[in-house]
Amino acid sequence: MKLCKWLVWSLFFCLFISNIIISQKKSVIFKFGYYHKKQTFKEEIYLDNLENYKEVSKRLPHINLVNPLKVYKFKIKYLEPINENLCGIKFKIYAKDEYYNVVWPSTNQKNRIYKNFYKKDDISCSTSECSLGLFYFDKTLNGELLKNETKNHTVEYGVYVVLESKNNRFSFATIFYHKKNIRIGICPYEGYIFDGGDTEYTISSNIKDNGYYENDDVKESKHSILTPIYPIGDNRVFFVCGTLKQPMLPVLELGYSIKEKPVTVPYEKDVNSLKSDFVCSTIKEINKLYHFGLSNINNNGMKGMFIEKIDVKSSKNYKLYSGQTILMYSMDQVIKKILYSVSIGAGDRIIDVEPTCIRKLVSSIKATIIPVIDTLRSVNHDVIEKRYYTFIKEKDKKYSIKCLSIVEDDDNYNYVQFYSRAAFISVRKYQEDNRIGSKDIENILPTEDMKVFGVYTCVVKKKTEFYNTPLIEIGHIYILPDEGLHFNLDNIDVDYKIENQVGCIMEYDAWSRLISMNISWGFPNISSIFIDDFLDSNISKIHNRVIYEKDFIKTNITVLCEYETIVDSIFTTKQQFRYARYTNKELDENKQSESPSLFFLTASGFIILIIVATNIFVVVKRKRKRKEVNFLKSVSRVSSTSISKSESKFKTGTIARPNFSFKTGKIMNRKNSYL
Repeated sequence: MKLCKWLVWSLFFCLFISNIIISQKKSVIFKFGYYHKKQTFKEEIYLDNLENYKEVSKRLPHINLVNPLKVYKFKIKYLEPINENLCGIKFKIYAKDEYYNVVWPSTNQKNRIYKNFYKKDDISCSTSECSLGLFYFDKTLNGELLKNETKNHTVEYGVYVVLESKNNRFSFATIFYHKKNIRIGICPYEGYIFDGGDTEYTISSNIKDNGYYENDDVKESKHSILTPIYPIGDNRVFFVCGTLKQPMLPVLELGYSIKEKPVTVPYEKDVNSLKSDFVCSTIKEINKLYHFGLSNINNNGMKGMFIEKIDVKSSKNYKLYSGQTILMYSMDQVIKKILYSVSIGAGDRIIDVEPTCIRKLVSSIKATIIPVIDTLRSVNHDVIEKRYYTFIKEKDKKYSIKCLSIVEDDDNYNYVQFYSRAAFISVRKYQEDNRIGSKDIENILPTEDMKVFGVYTCVVKKKTEFYNTPLIEIGHIYILPDEGLHFNLDNIDVDYKIENQVGCIMEYDAWSRLISMNISWGFPNISSIFIDDFLDSNISKIHNRVIYEKDFIKTNITVLCEYETIVDSIFTTKQQFRYARYTNKELDENKQSESPSLFFLTASGFIILIIVATNIFVVVKRKRKRKEVNFLKSVSRVSSTSISKSESKFKTGTIARPNFSFKTGKIMNRKNSYL
């Protein structure tokens, strides 16, 4: 009986304690809605019931958590579909009865801030900024206390608030387009999410540095960018401003739904920027317009539509292309309609503006196309010789090389790539036989072998209607070593080969020639020979090499070769010729080993000649003796044989000397050409 009473009391006690614990747990309210609407979705949850974050987080080092890090996934489908421009979402996060302090840490351009959110506060994720990321919940610690980063803090909960979409896209609005009416809109840009921990925003490559900011002169204004909204590549339904990486979710694309609509803007007169400004008939001041250049899919030798910013405030930073269309937007309309509407939430929520005017760029531009390293500013022009050339200042450095256009009066280099999209134009190098090589070149790397120097030209393929052949001249350029540049060539072991003998290369193709050579040897007492007269008796010219033929009884010879280029600049090469394997002693031994061989060869030939002569003599002698008496024939034969033998022996010793003369010293005393 006592045991039963004890169990009952224990049960009541446990229930009492659990009620106390539960009463200490407070729920958190999440409310979501569209940016220009009230929050229509509301959810009340206990933080313990949220999903645990299963990865390593980038949370702040001075903040520790009592409970596991949590993730709250808000599903965008919970919001009712509307036909208006959404412009983003806004939400509230607060604890019931304000039991928890809700703190959101972020970083501005100067320092980190810790913002407290209350029931009255809206949190937004729009086209200009997004407050998603890591939120902290604690009964006592607030933003004022947590900003003291010199002290470690222990917080009850940390929760990542993330957006979940069925198709992994979030559209700010729907924008219509036509190839003659590309509208300008606004996209998130730098600082869109301030230090969101593991929540990160990445700007799409097609809008990076390709638009205008609310205030181009203020760095802090780059939270959003004004840029044309149009189909890119094969994606004709969604324009991507950027991507949002979030914990425990696929990457979310942020941007605009796009639809084609046949509403066009009429073209105004074609424009040549070499002679006139990019202005409209209704707006004559160039600084009151935003400018973009559109290159259509049909005129660039590639696939796709390209729209690029034309920044007239910085005239050296934009490029123009043949067949391009210039889109111009009223700066006043964009600021009043887009920026004001989005940031304030007023008016009719206009999020795009059509062009004020459209003008085609004049394509009849006369140009000379040549290969260029880096920029046209590095190109020199010899007007008299009609020769373009450029210098390489550093070895072992990779240089990009491409074909650019030289256009008269293009002082700001806006036309340097004018025909690059009207055809496929590549760089080729002339070979030694003056033929153009077959390999396209995009980069060159000057090394000690000097193979990259020489003459380069451009090859044109896949021409389009905007490649104006009658107005284009294909030129060539000499790529030369800079004045005073020095090259250390590979060491050479001297032997009988011409290319391995002491000397210099006579010419490098048609762009440089040898003007002097300095030969030095000996250490520490150095001796040297300077040669600038190549008619010297010790000089021979063989196979594009200048050979110094004087004997050297040295281990190493250093040759410094000095060259002059076709533009009178000077460069040098240095090379060591090593005699380690071919000393004079070895050469003498080589000669001695050759002498017996030569003697035996000569003697053998001499003996063969004697035998042939003896046989001829015997045959003639026999014919004379045929008419002699028969009884003497046998005796004649015997005597003839003995006489033959004796005469053979005699002639072996006497005929050779008067009939054959050998100049035995010719080979042995021959000049050694490899020295």
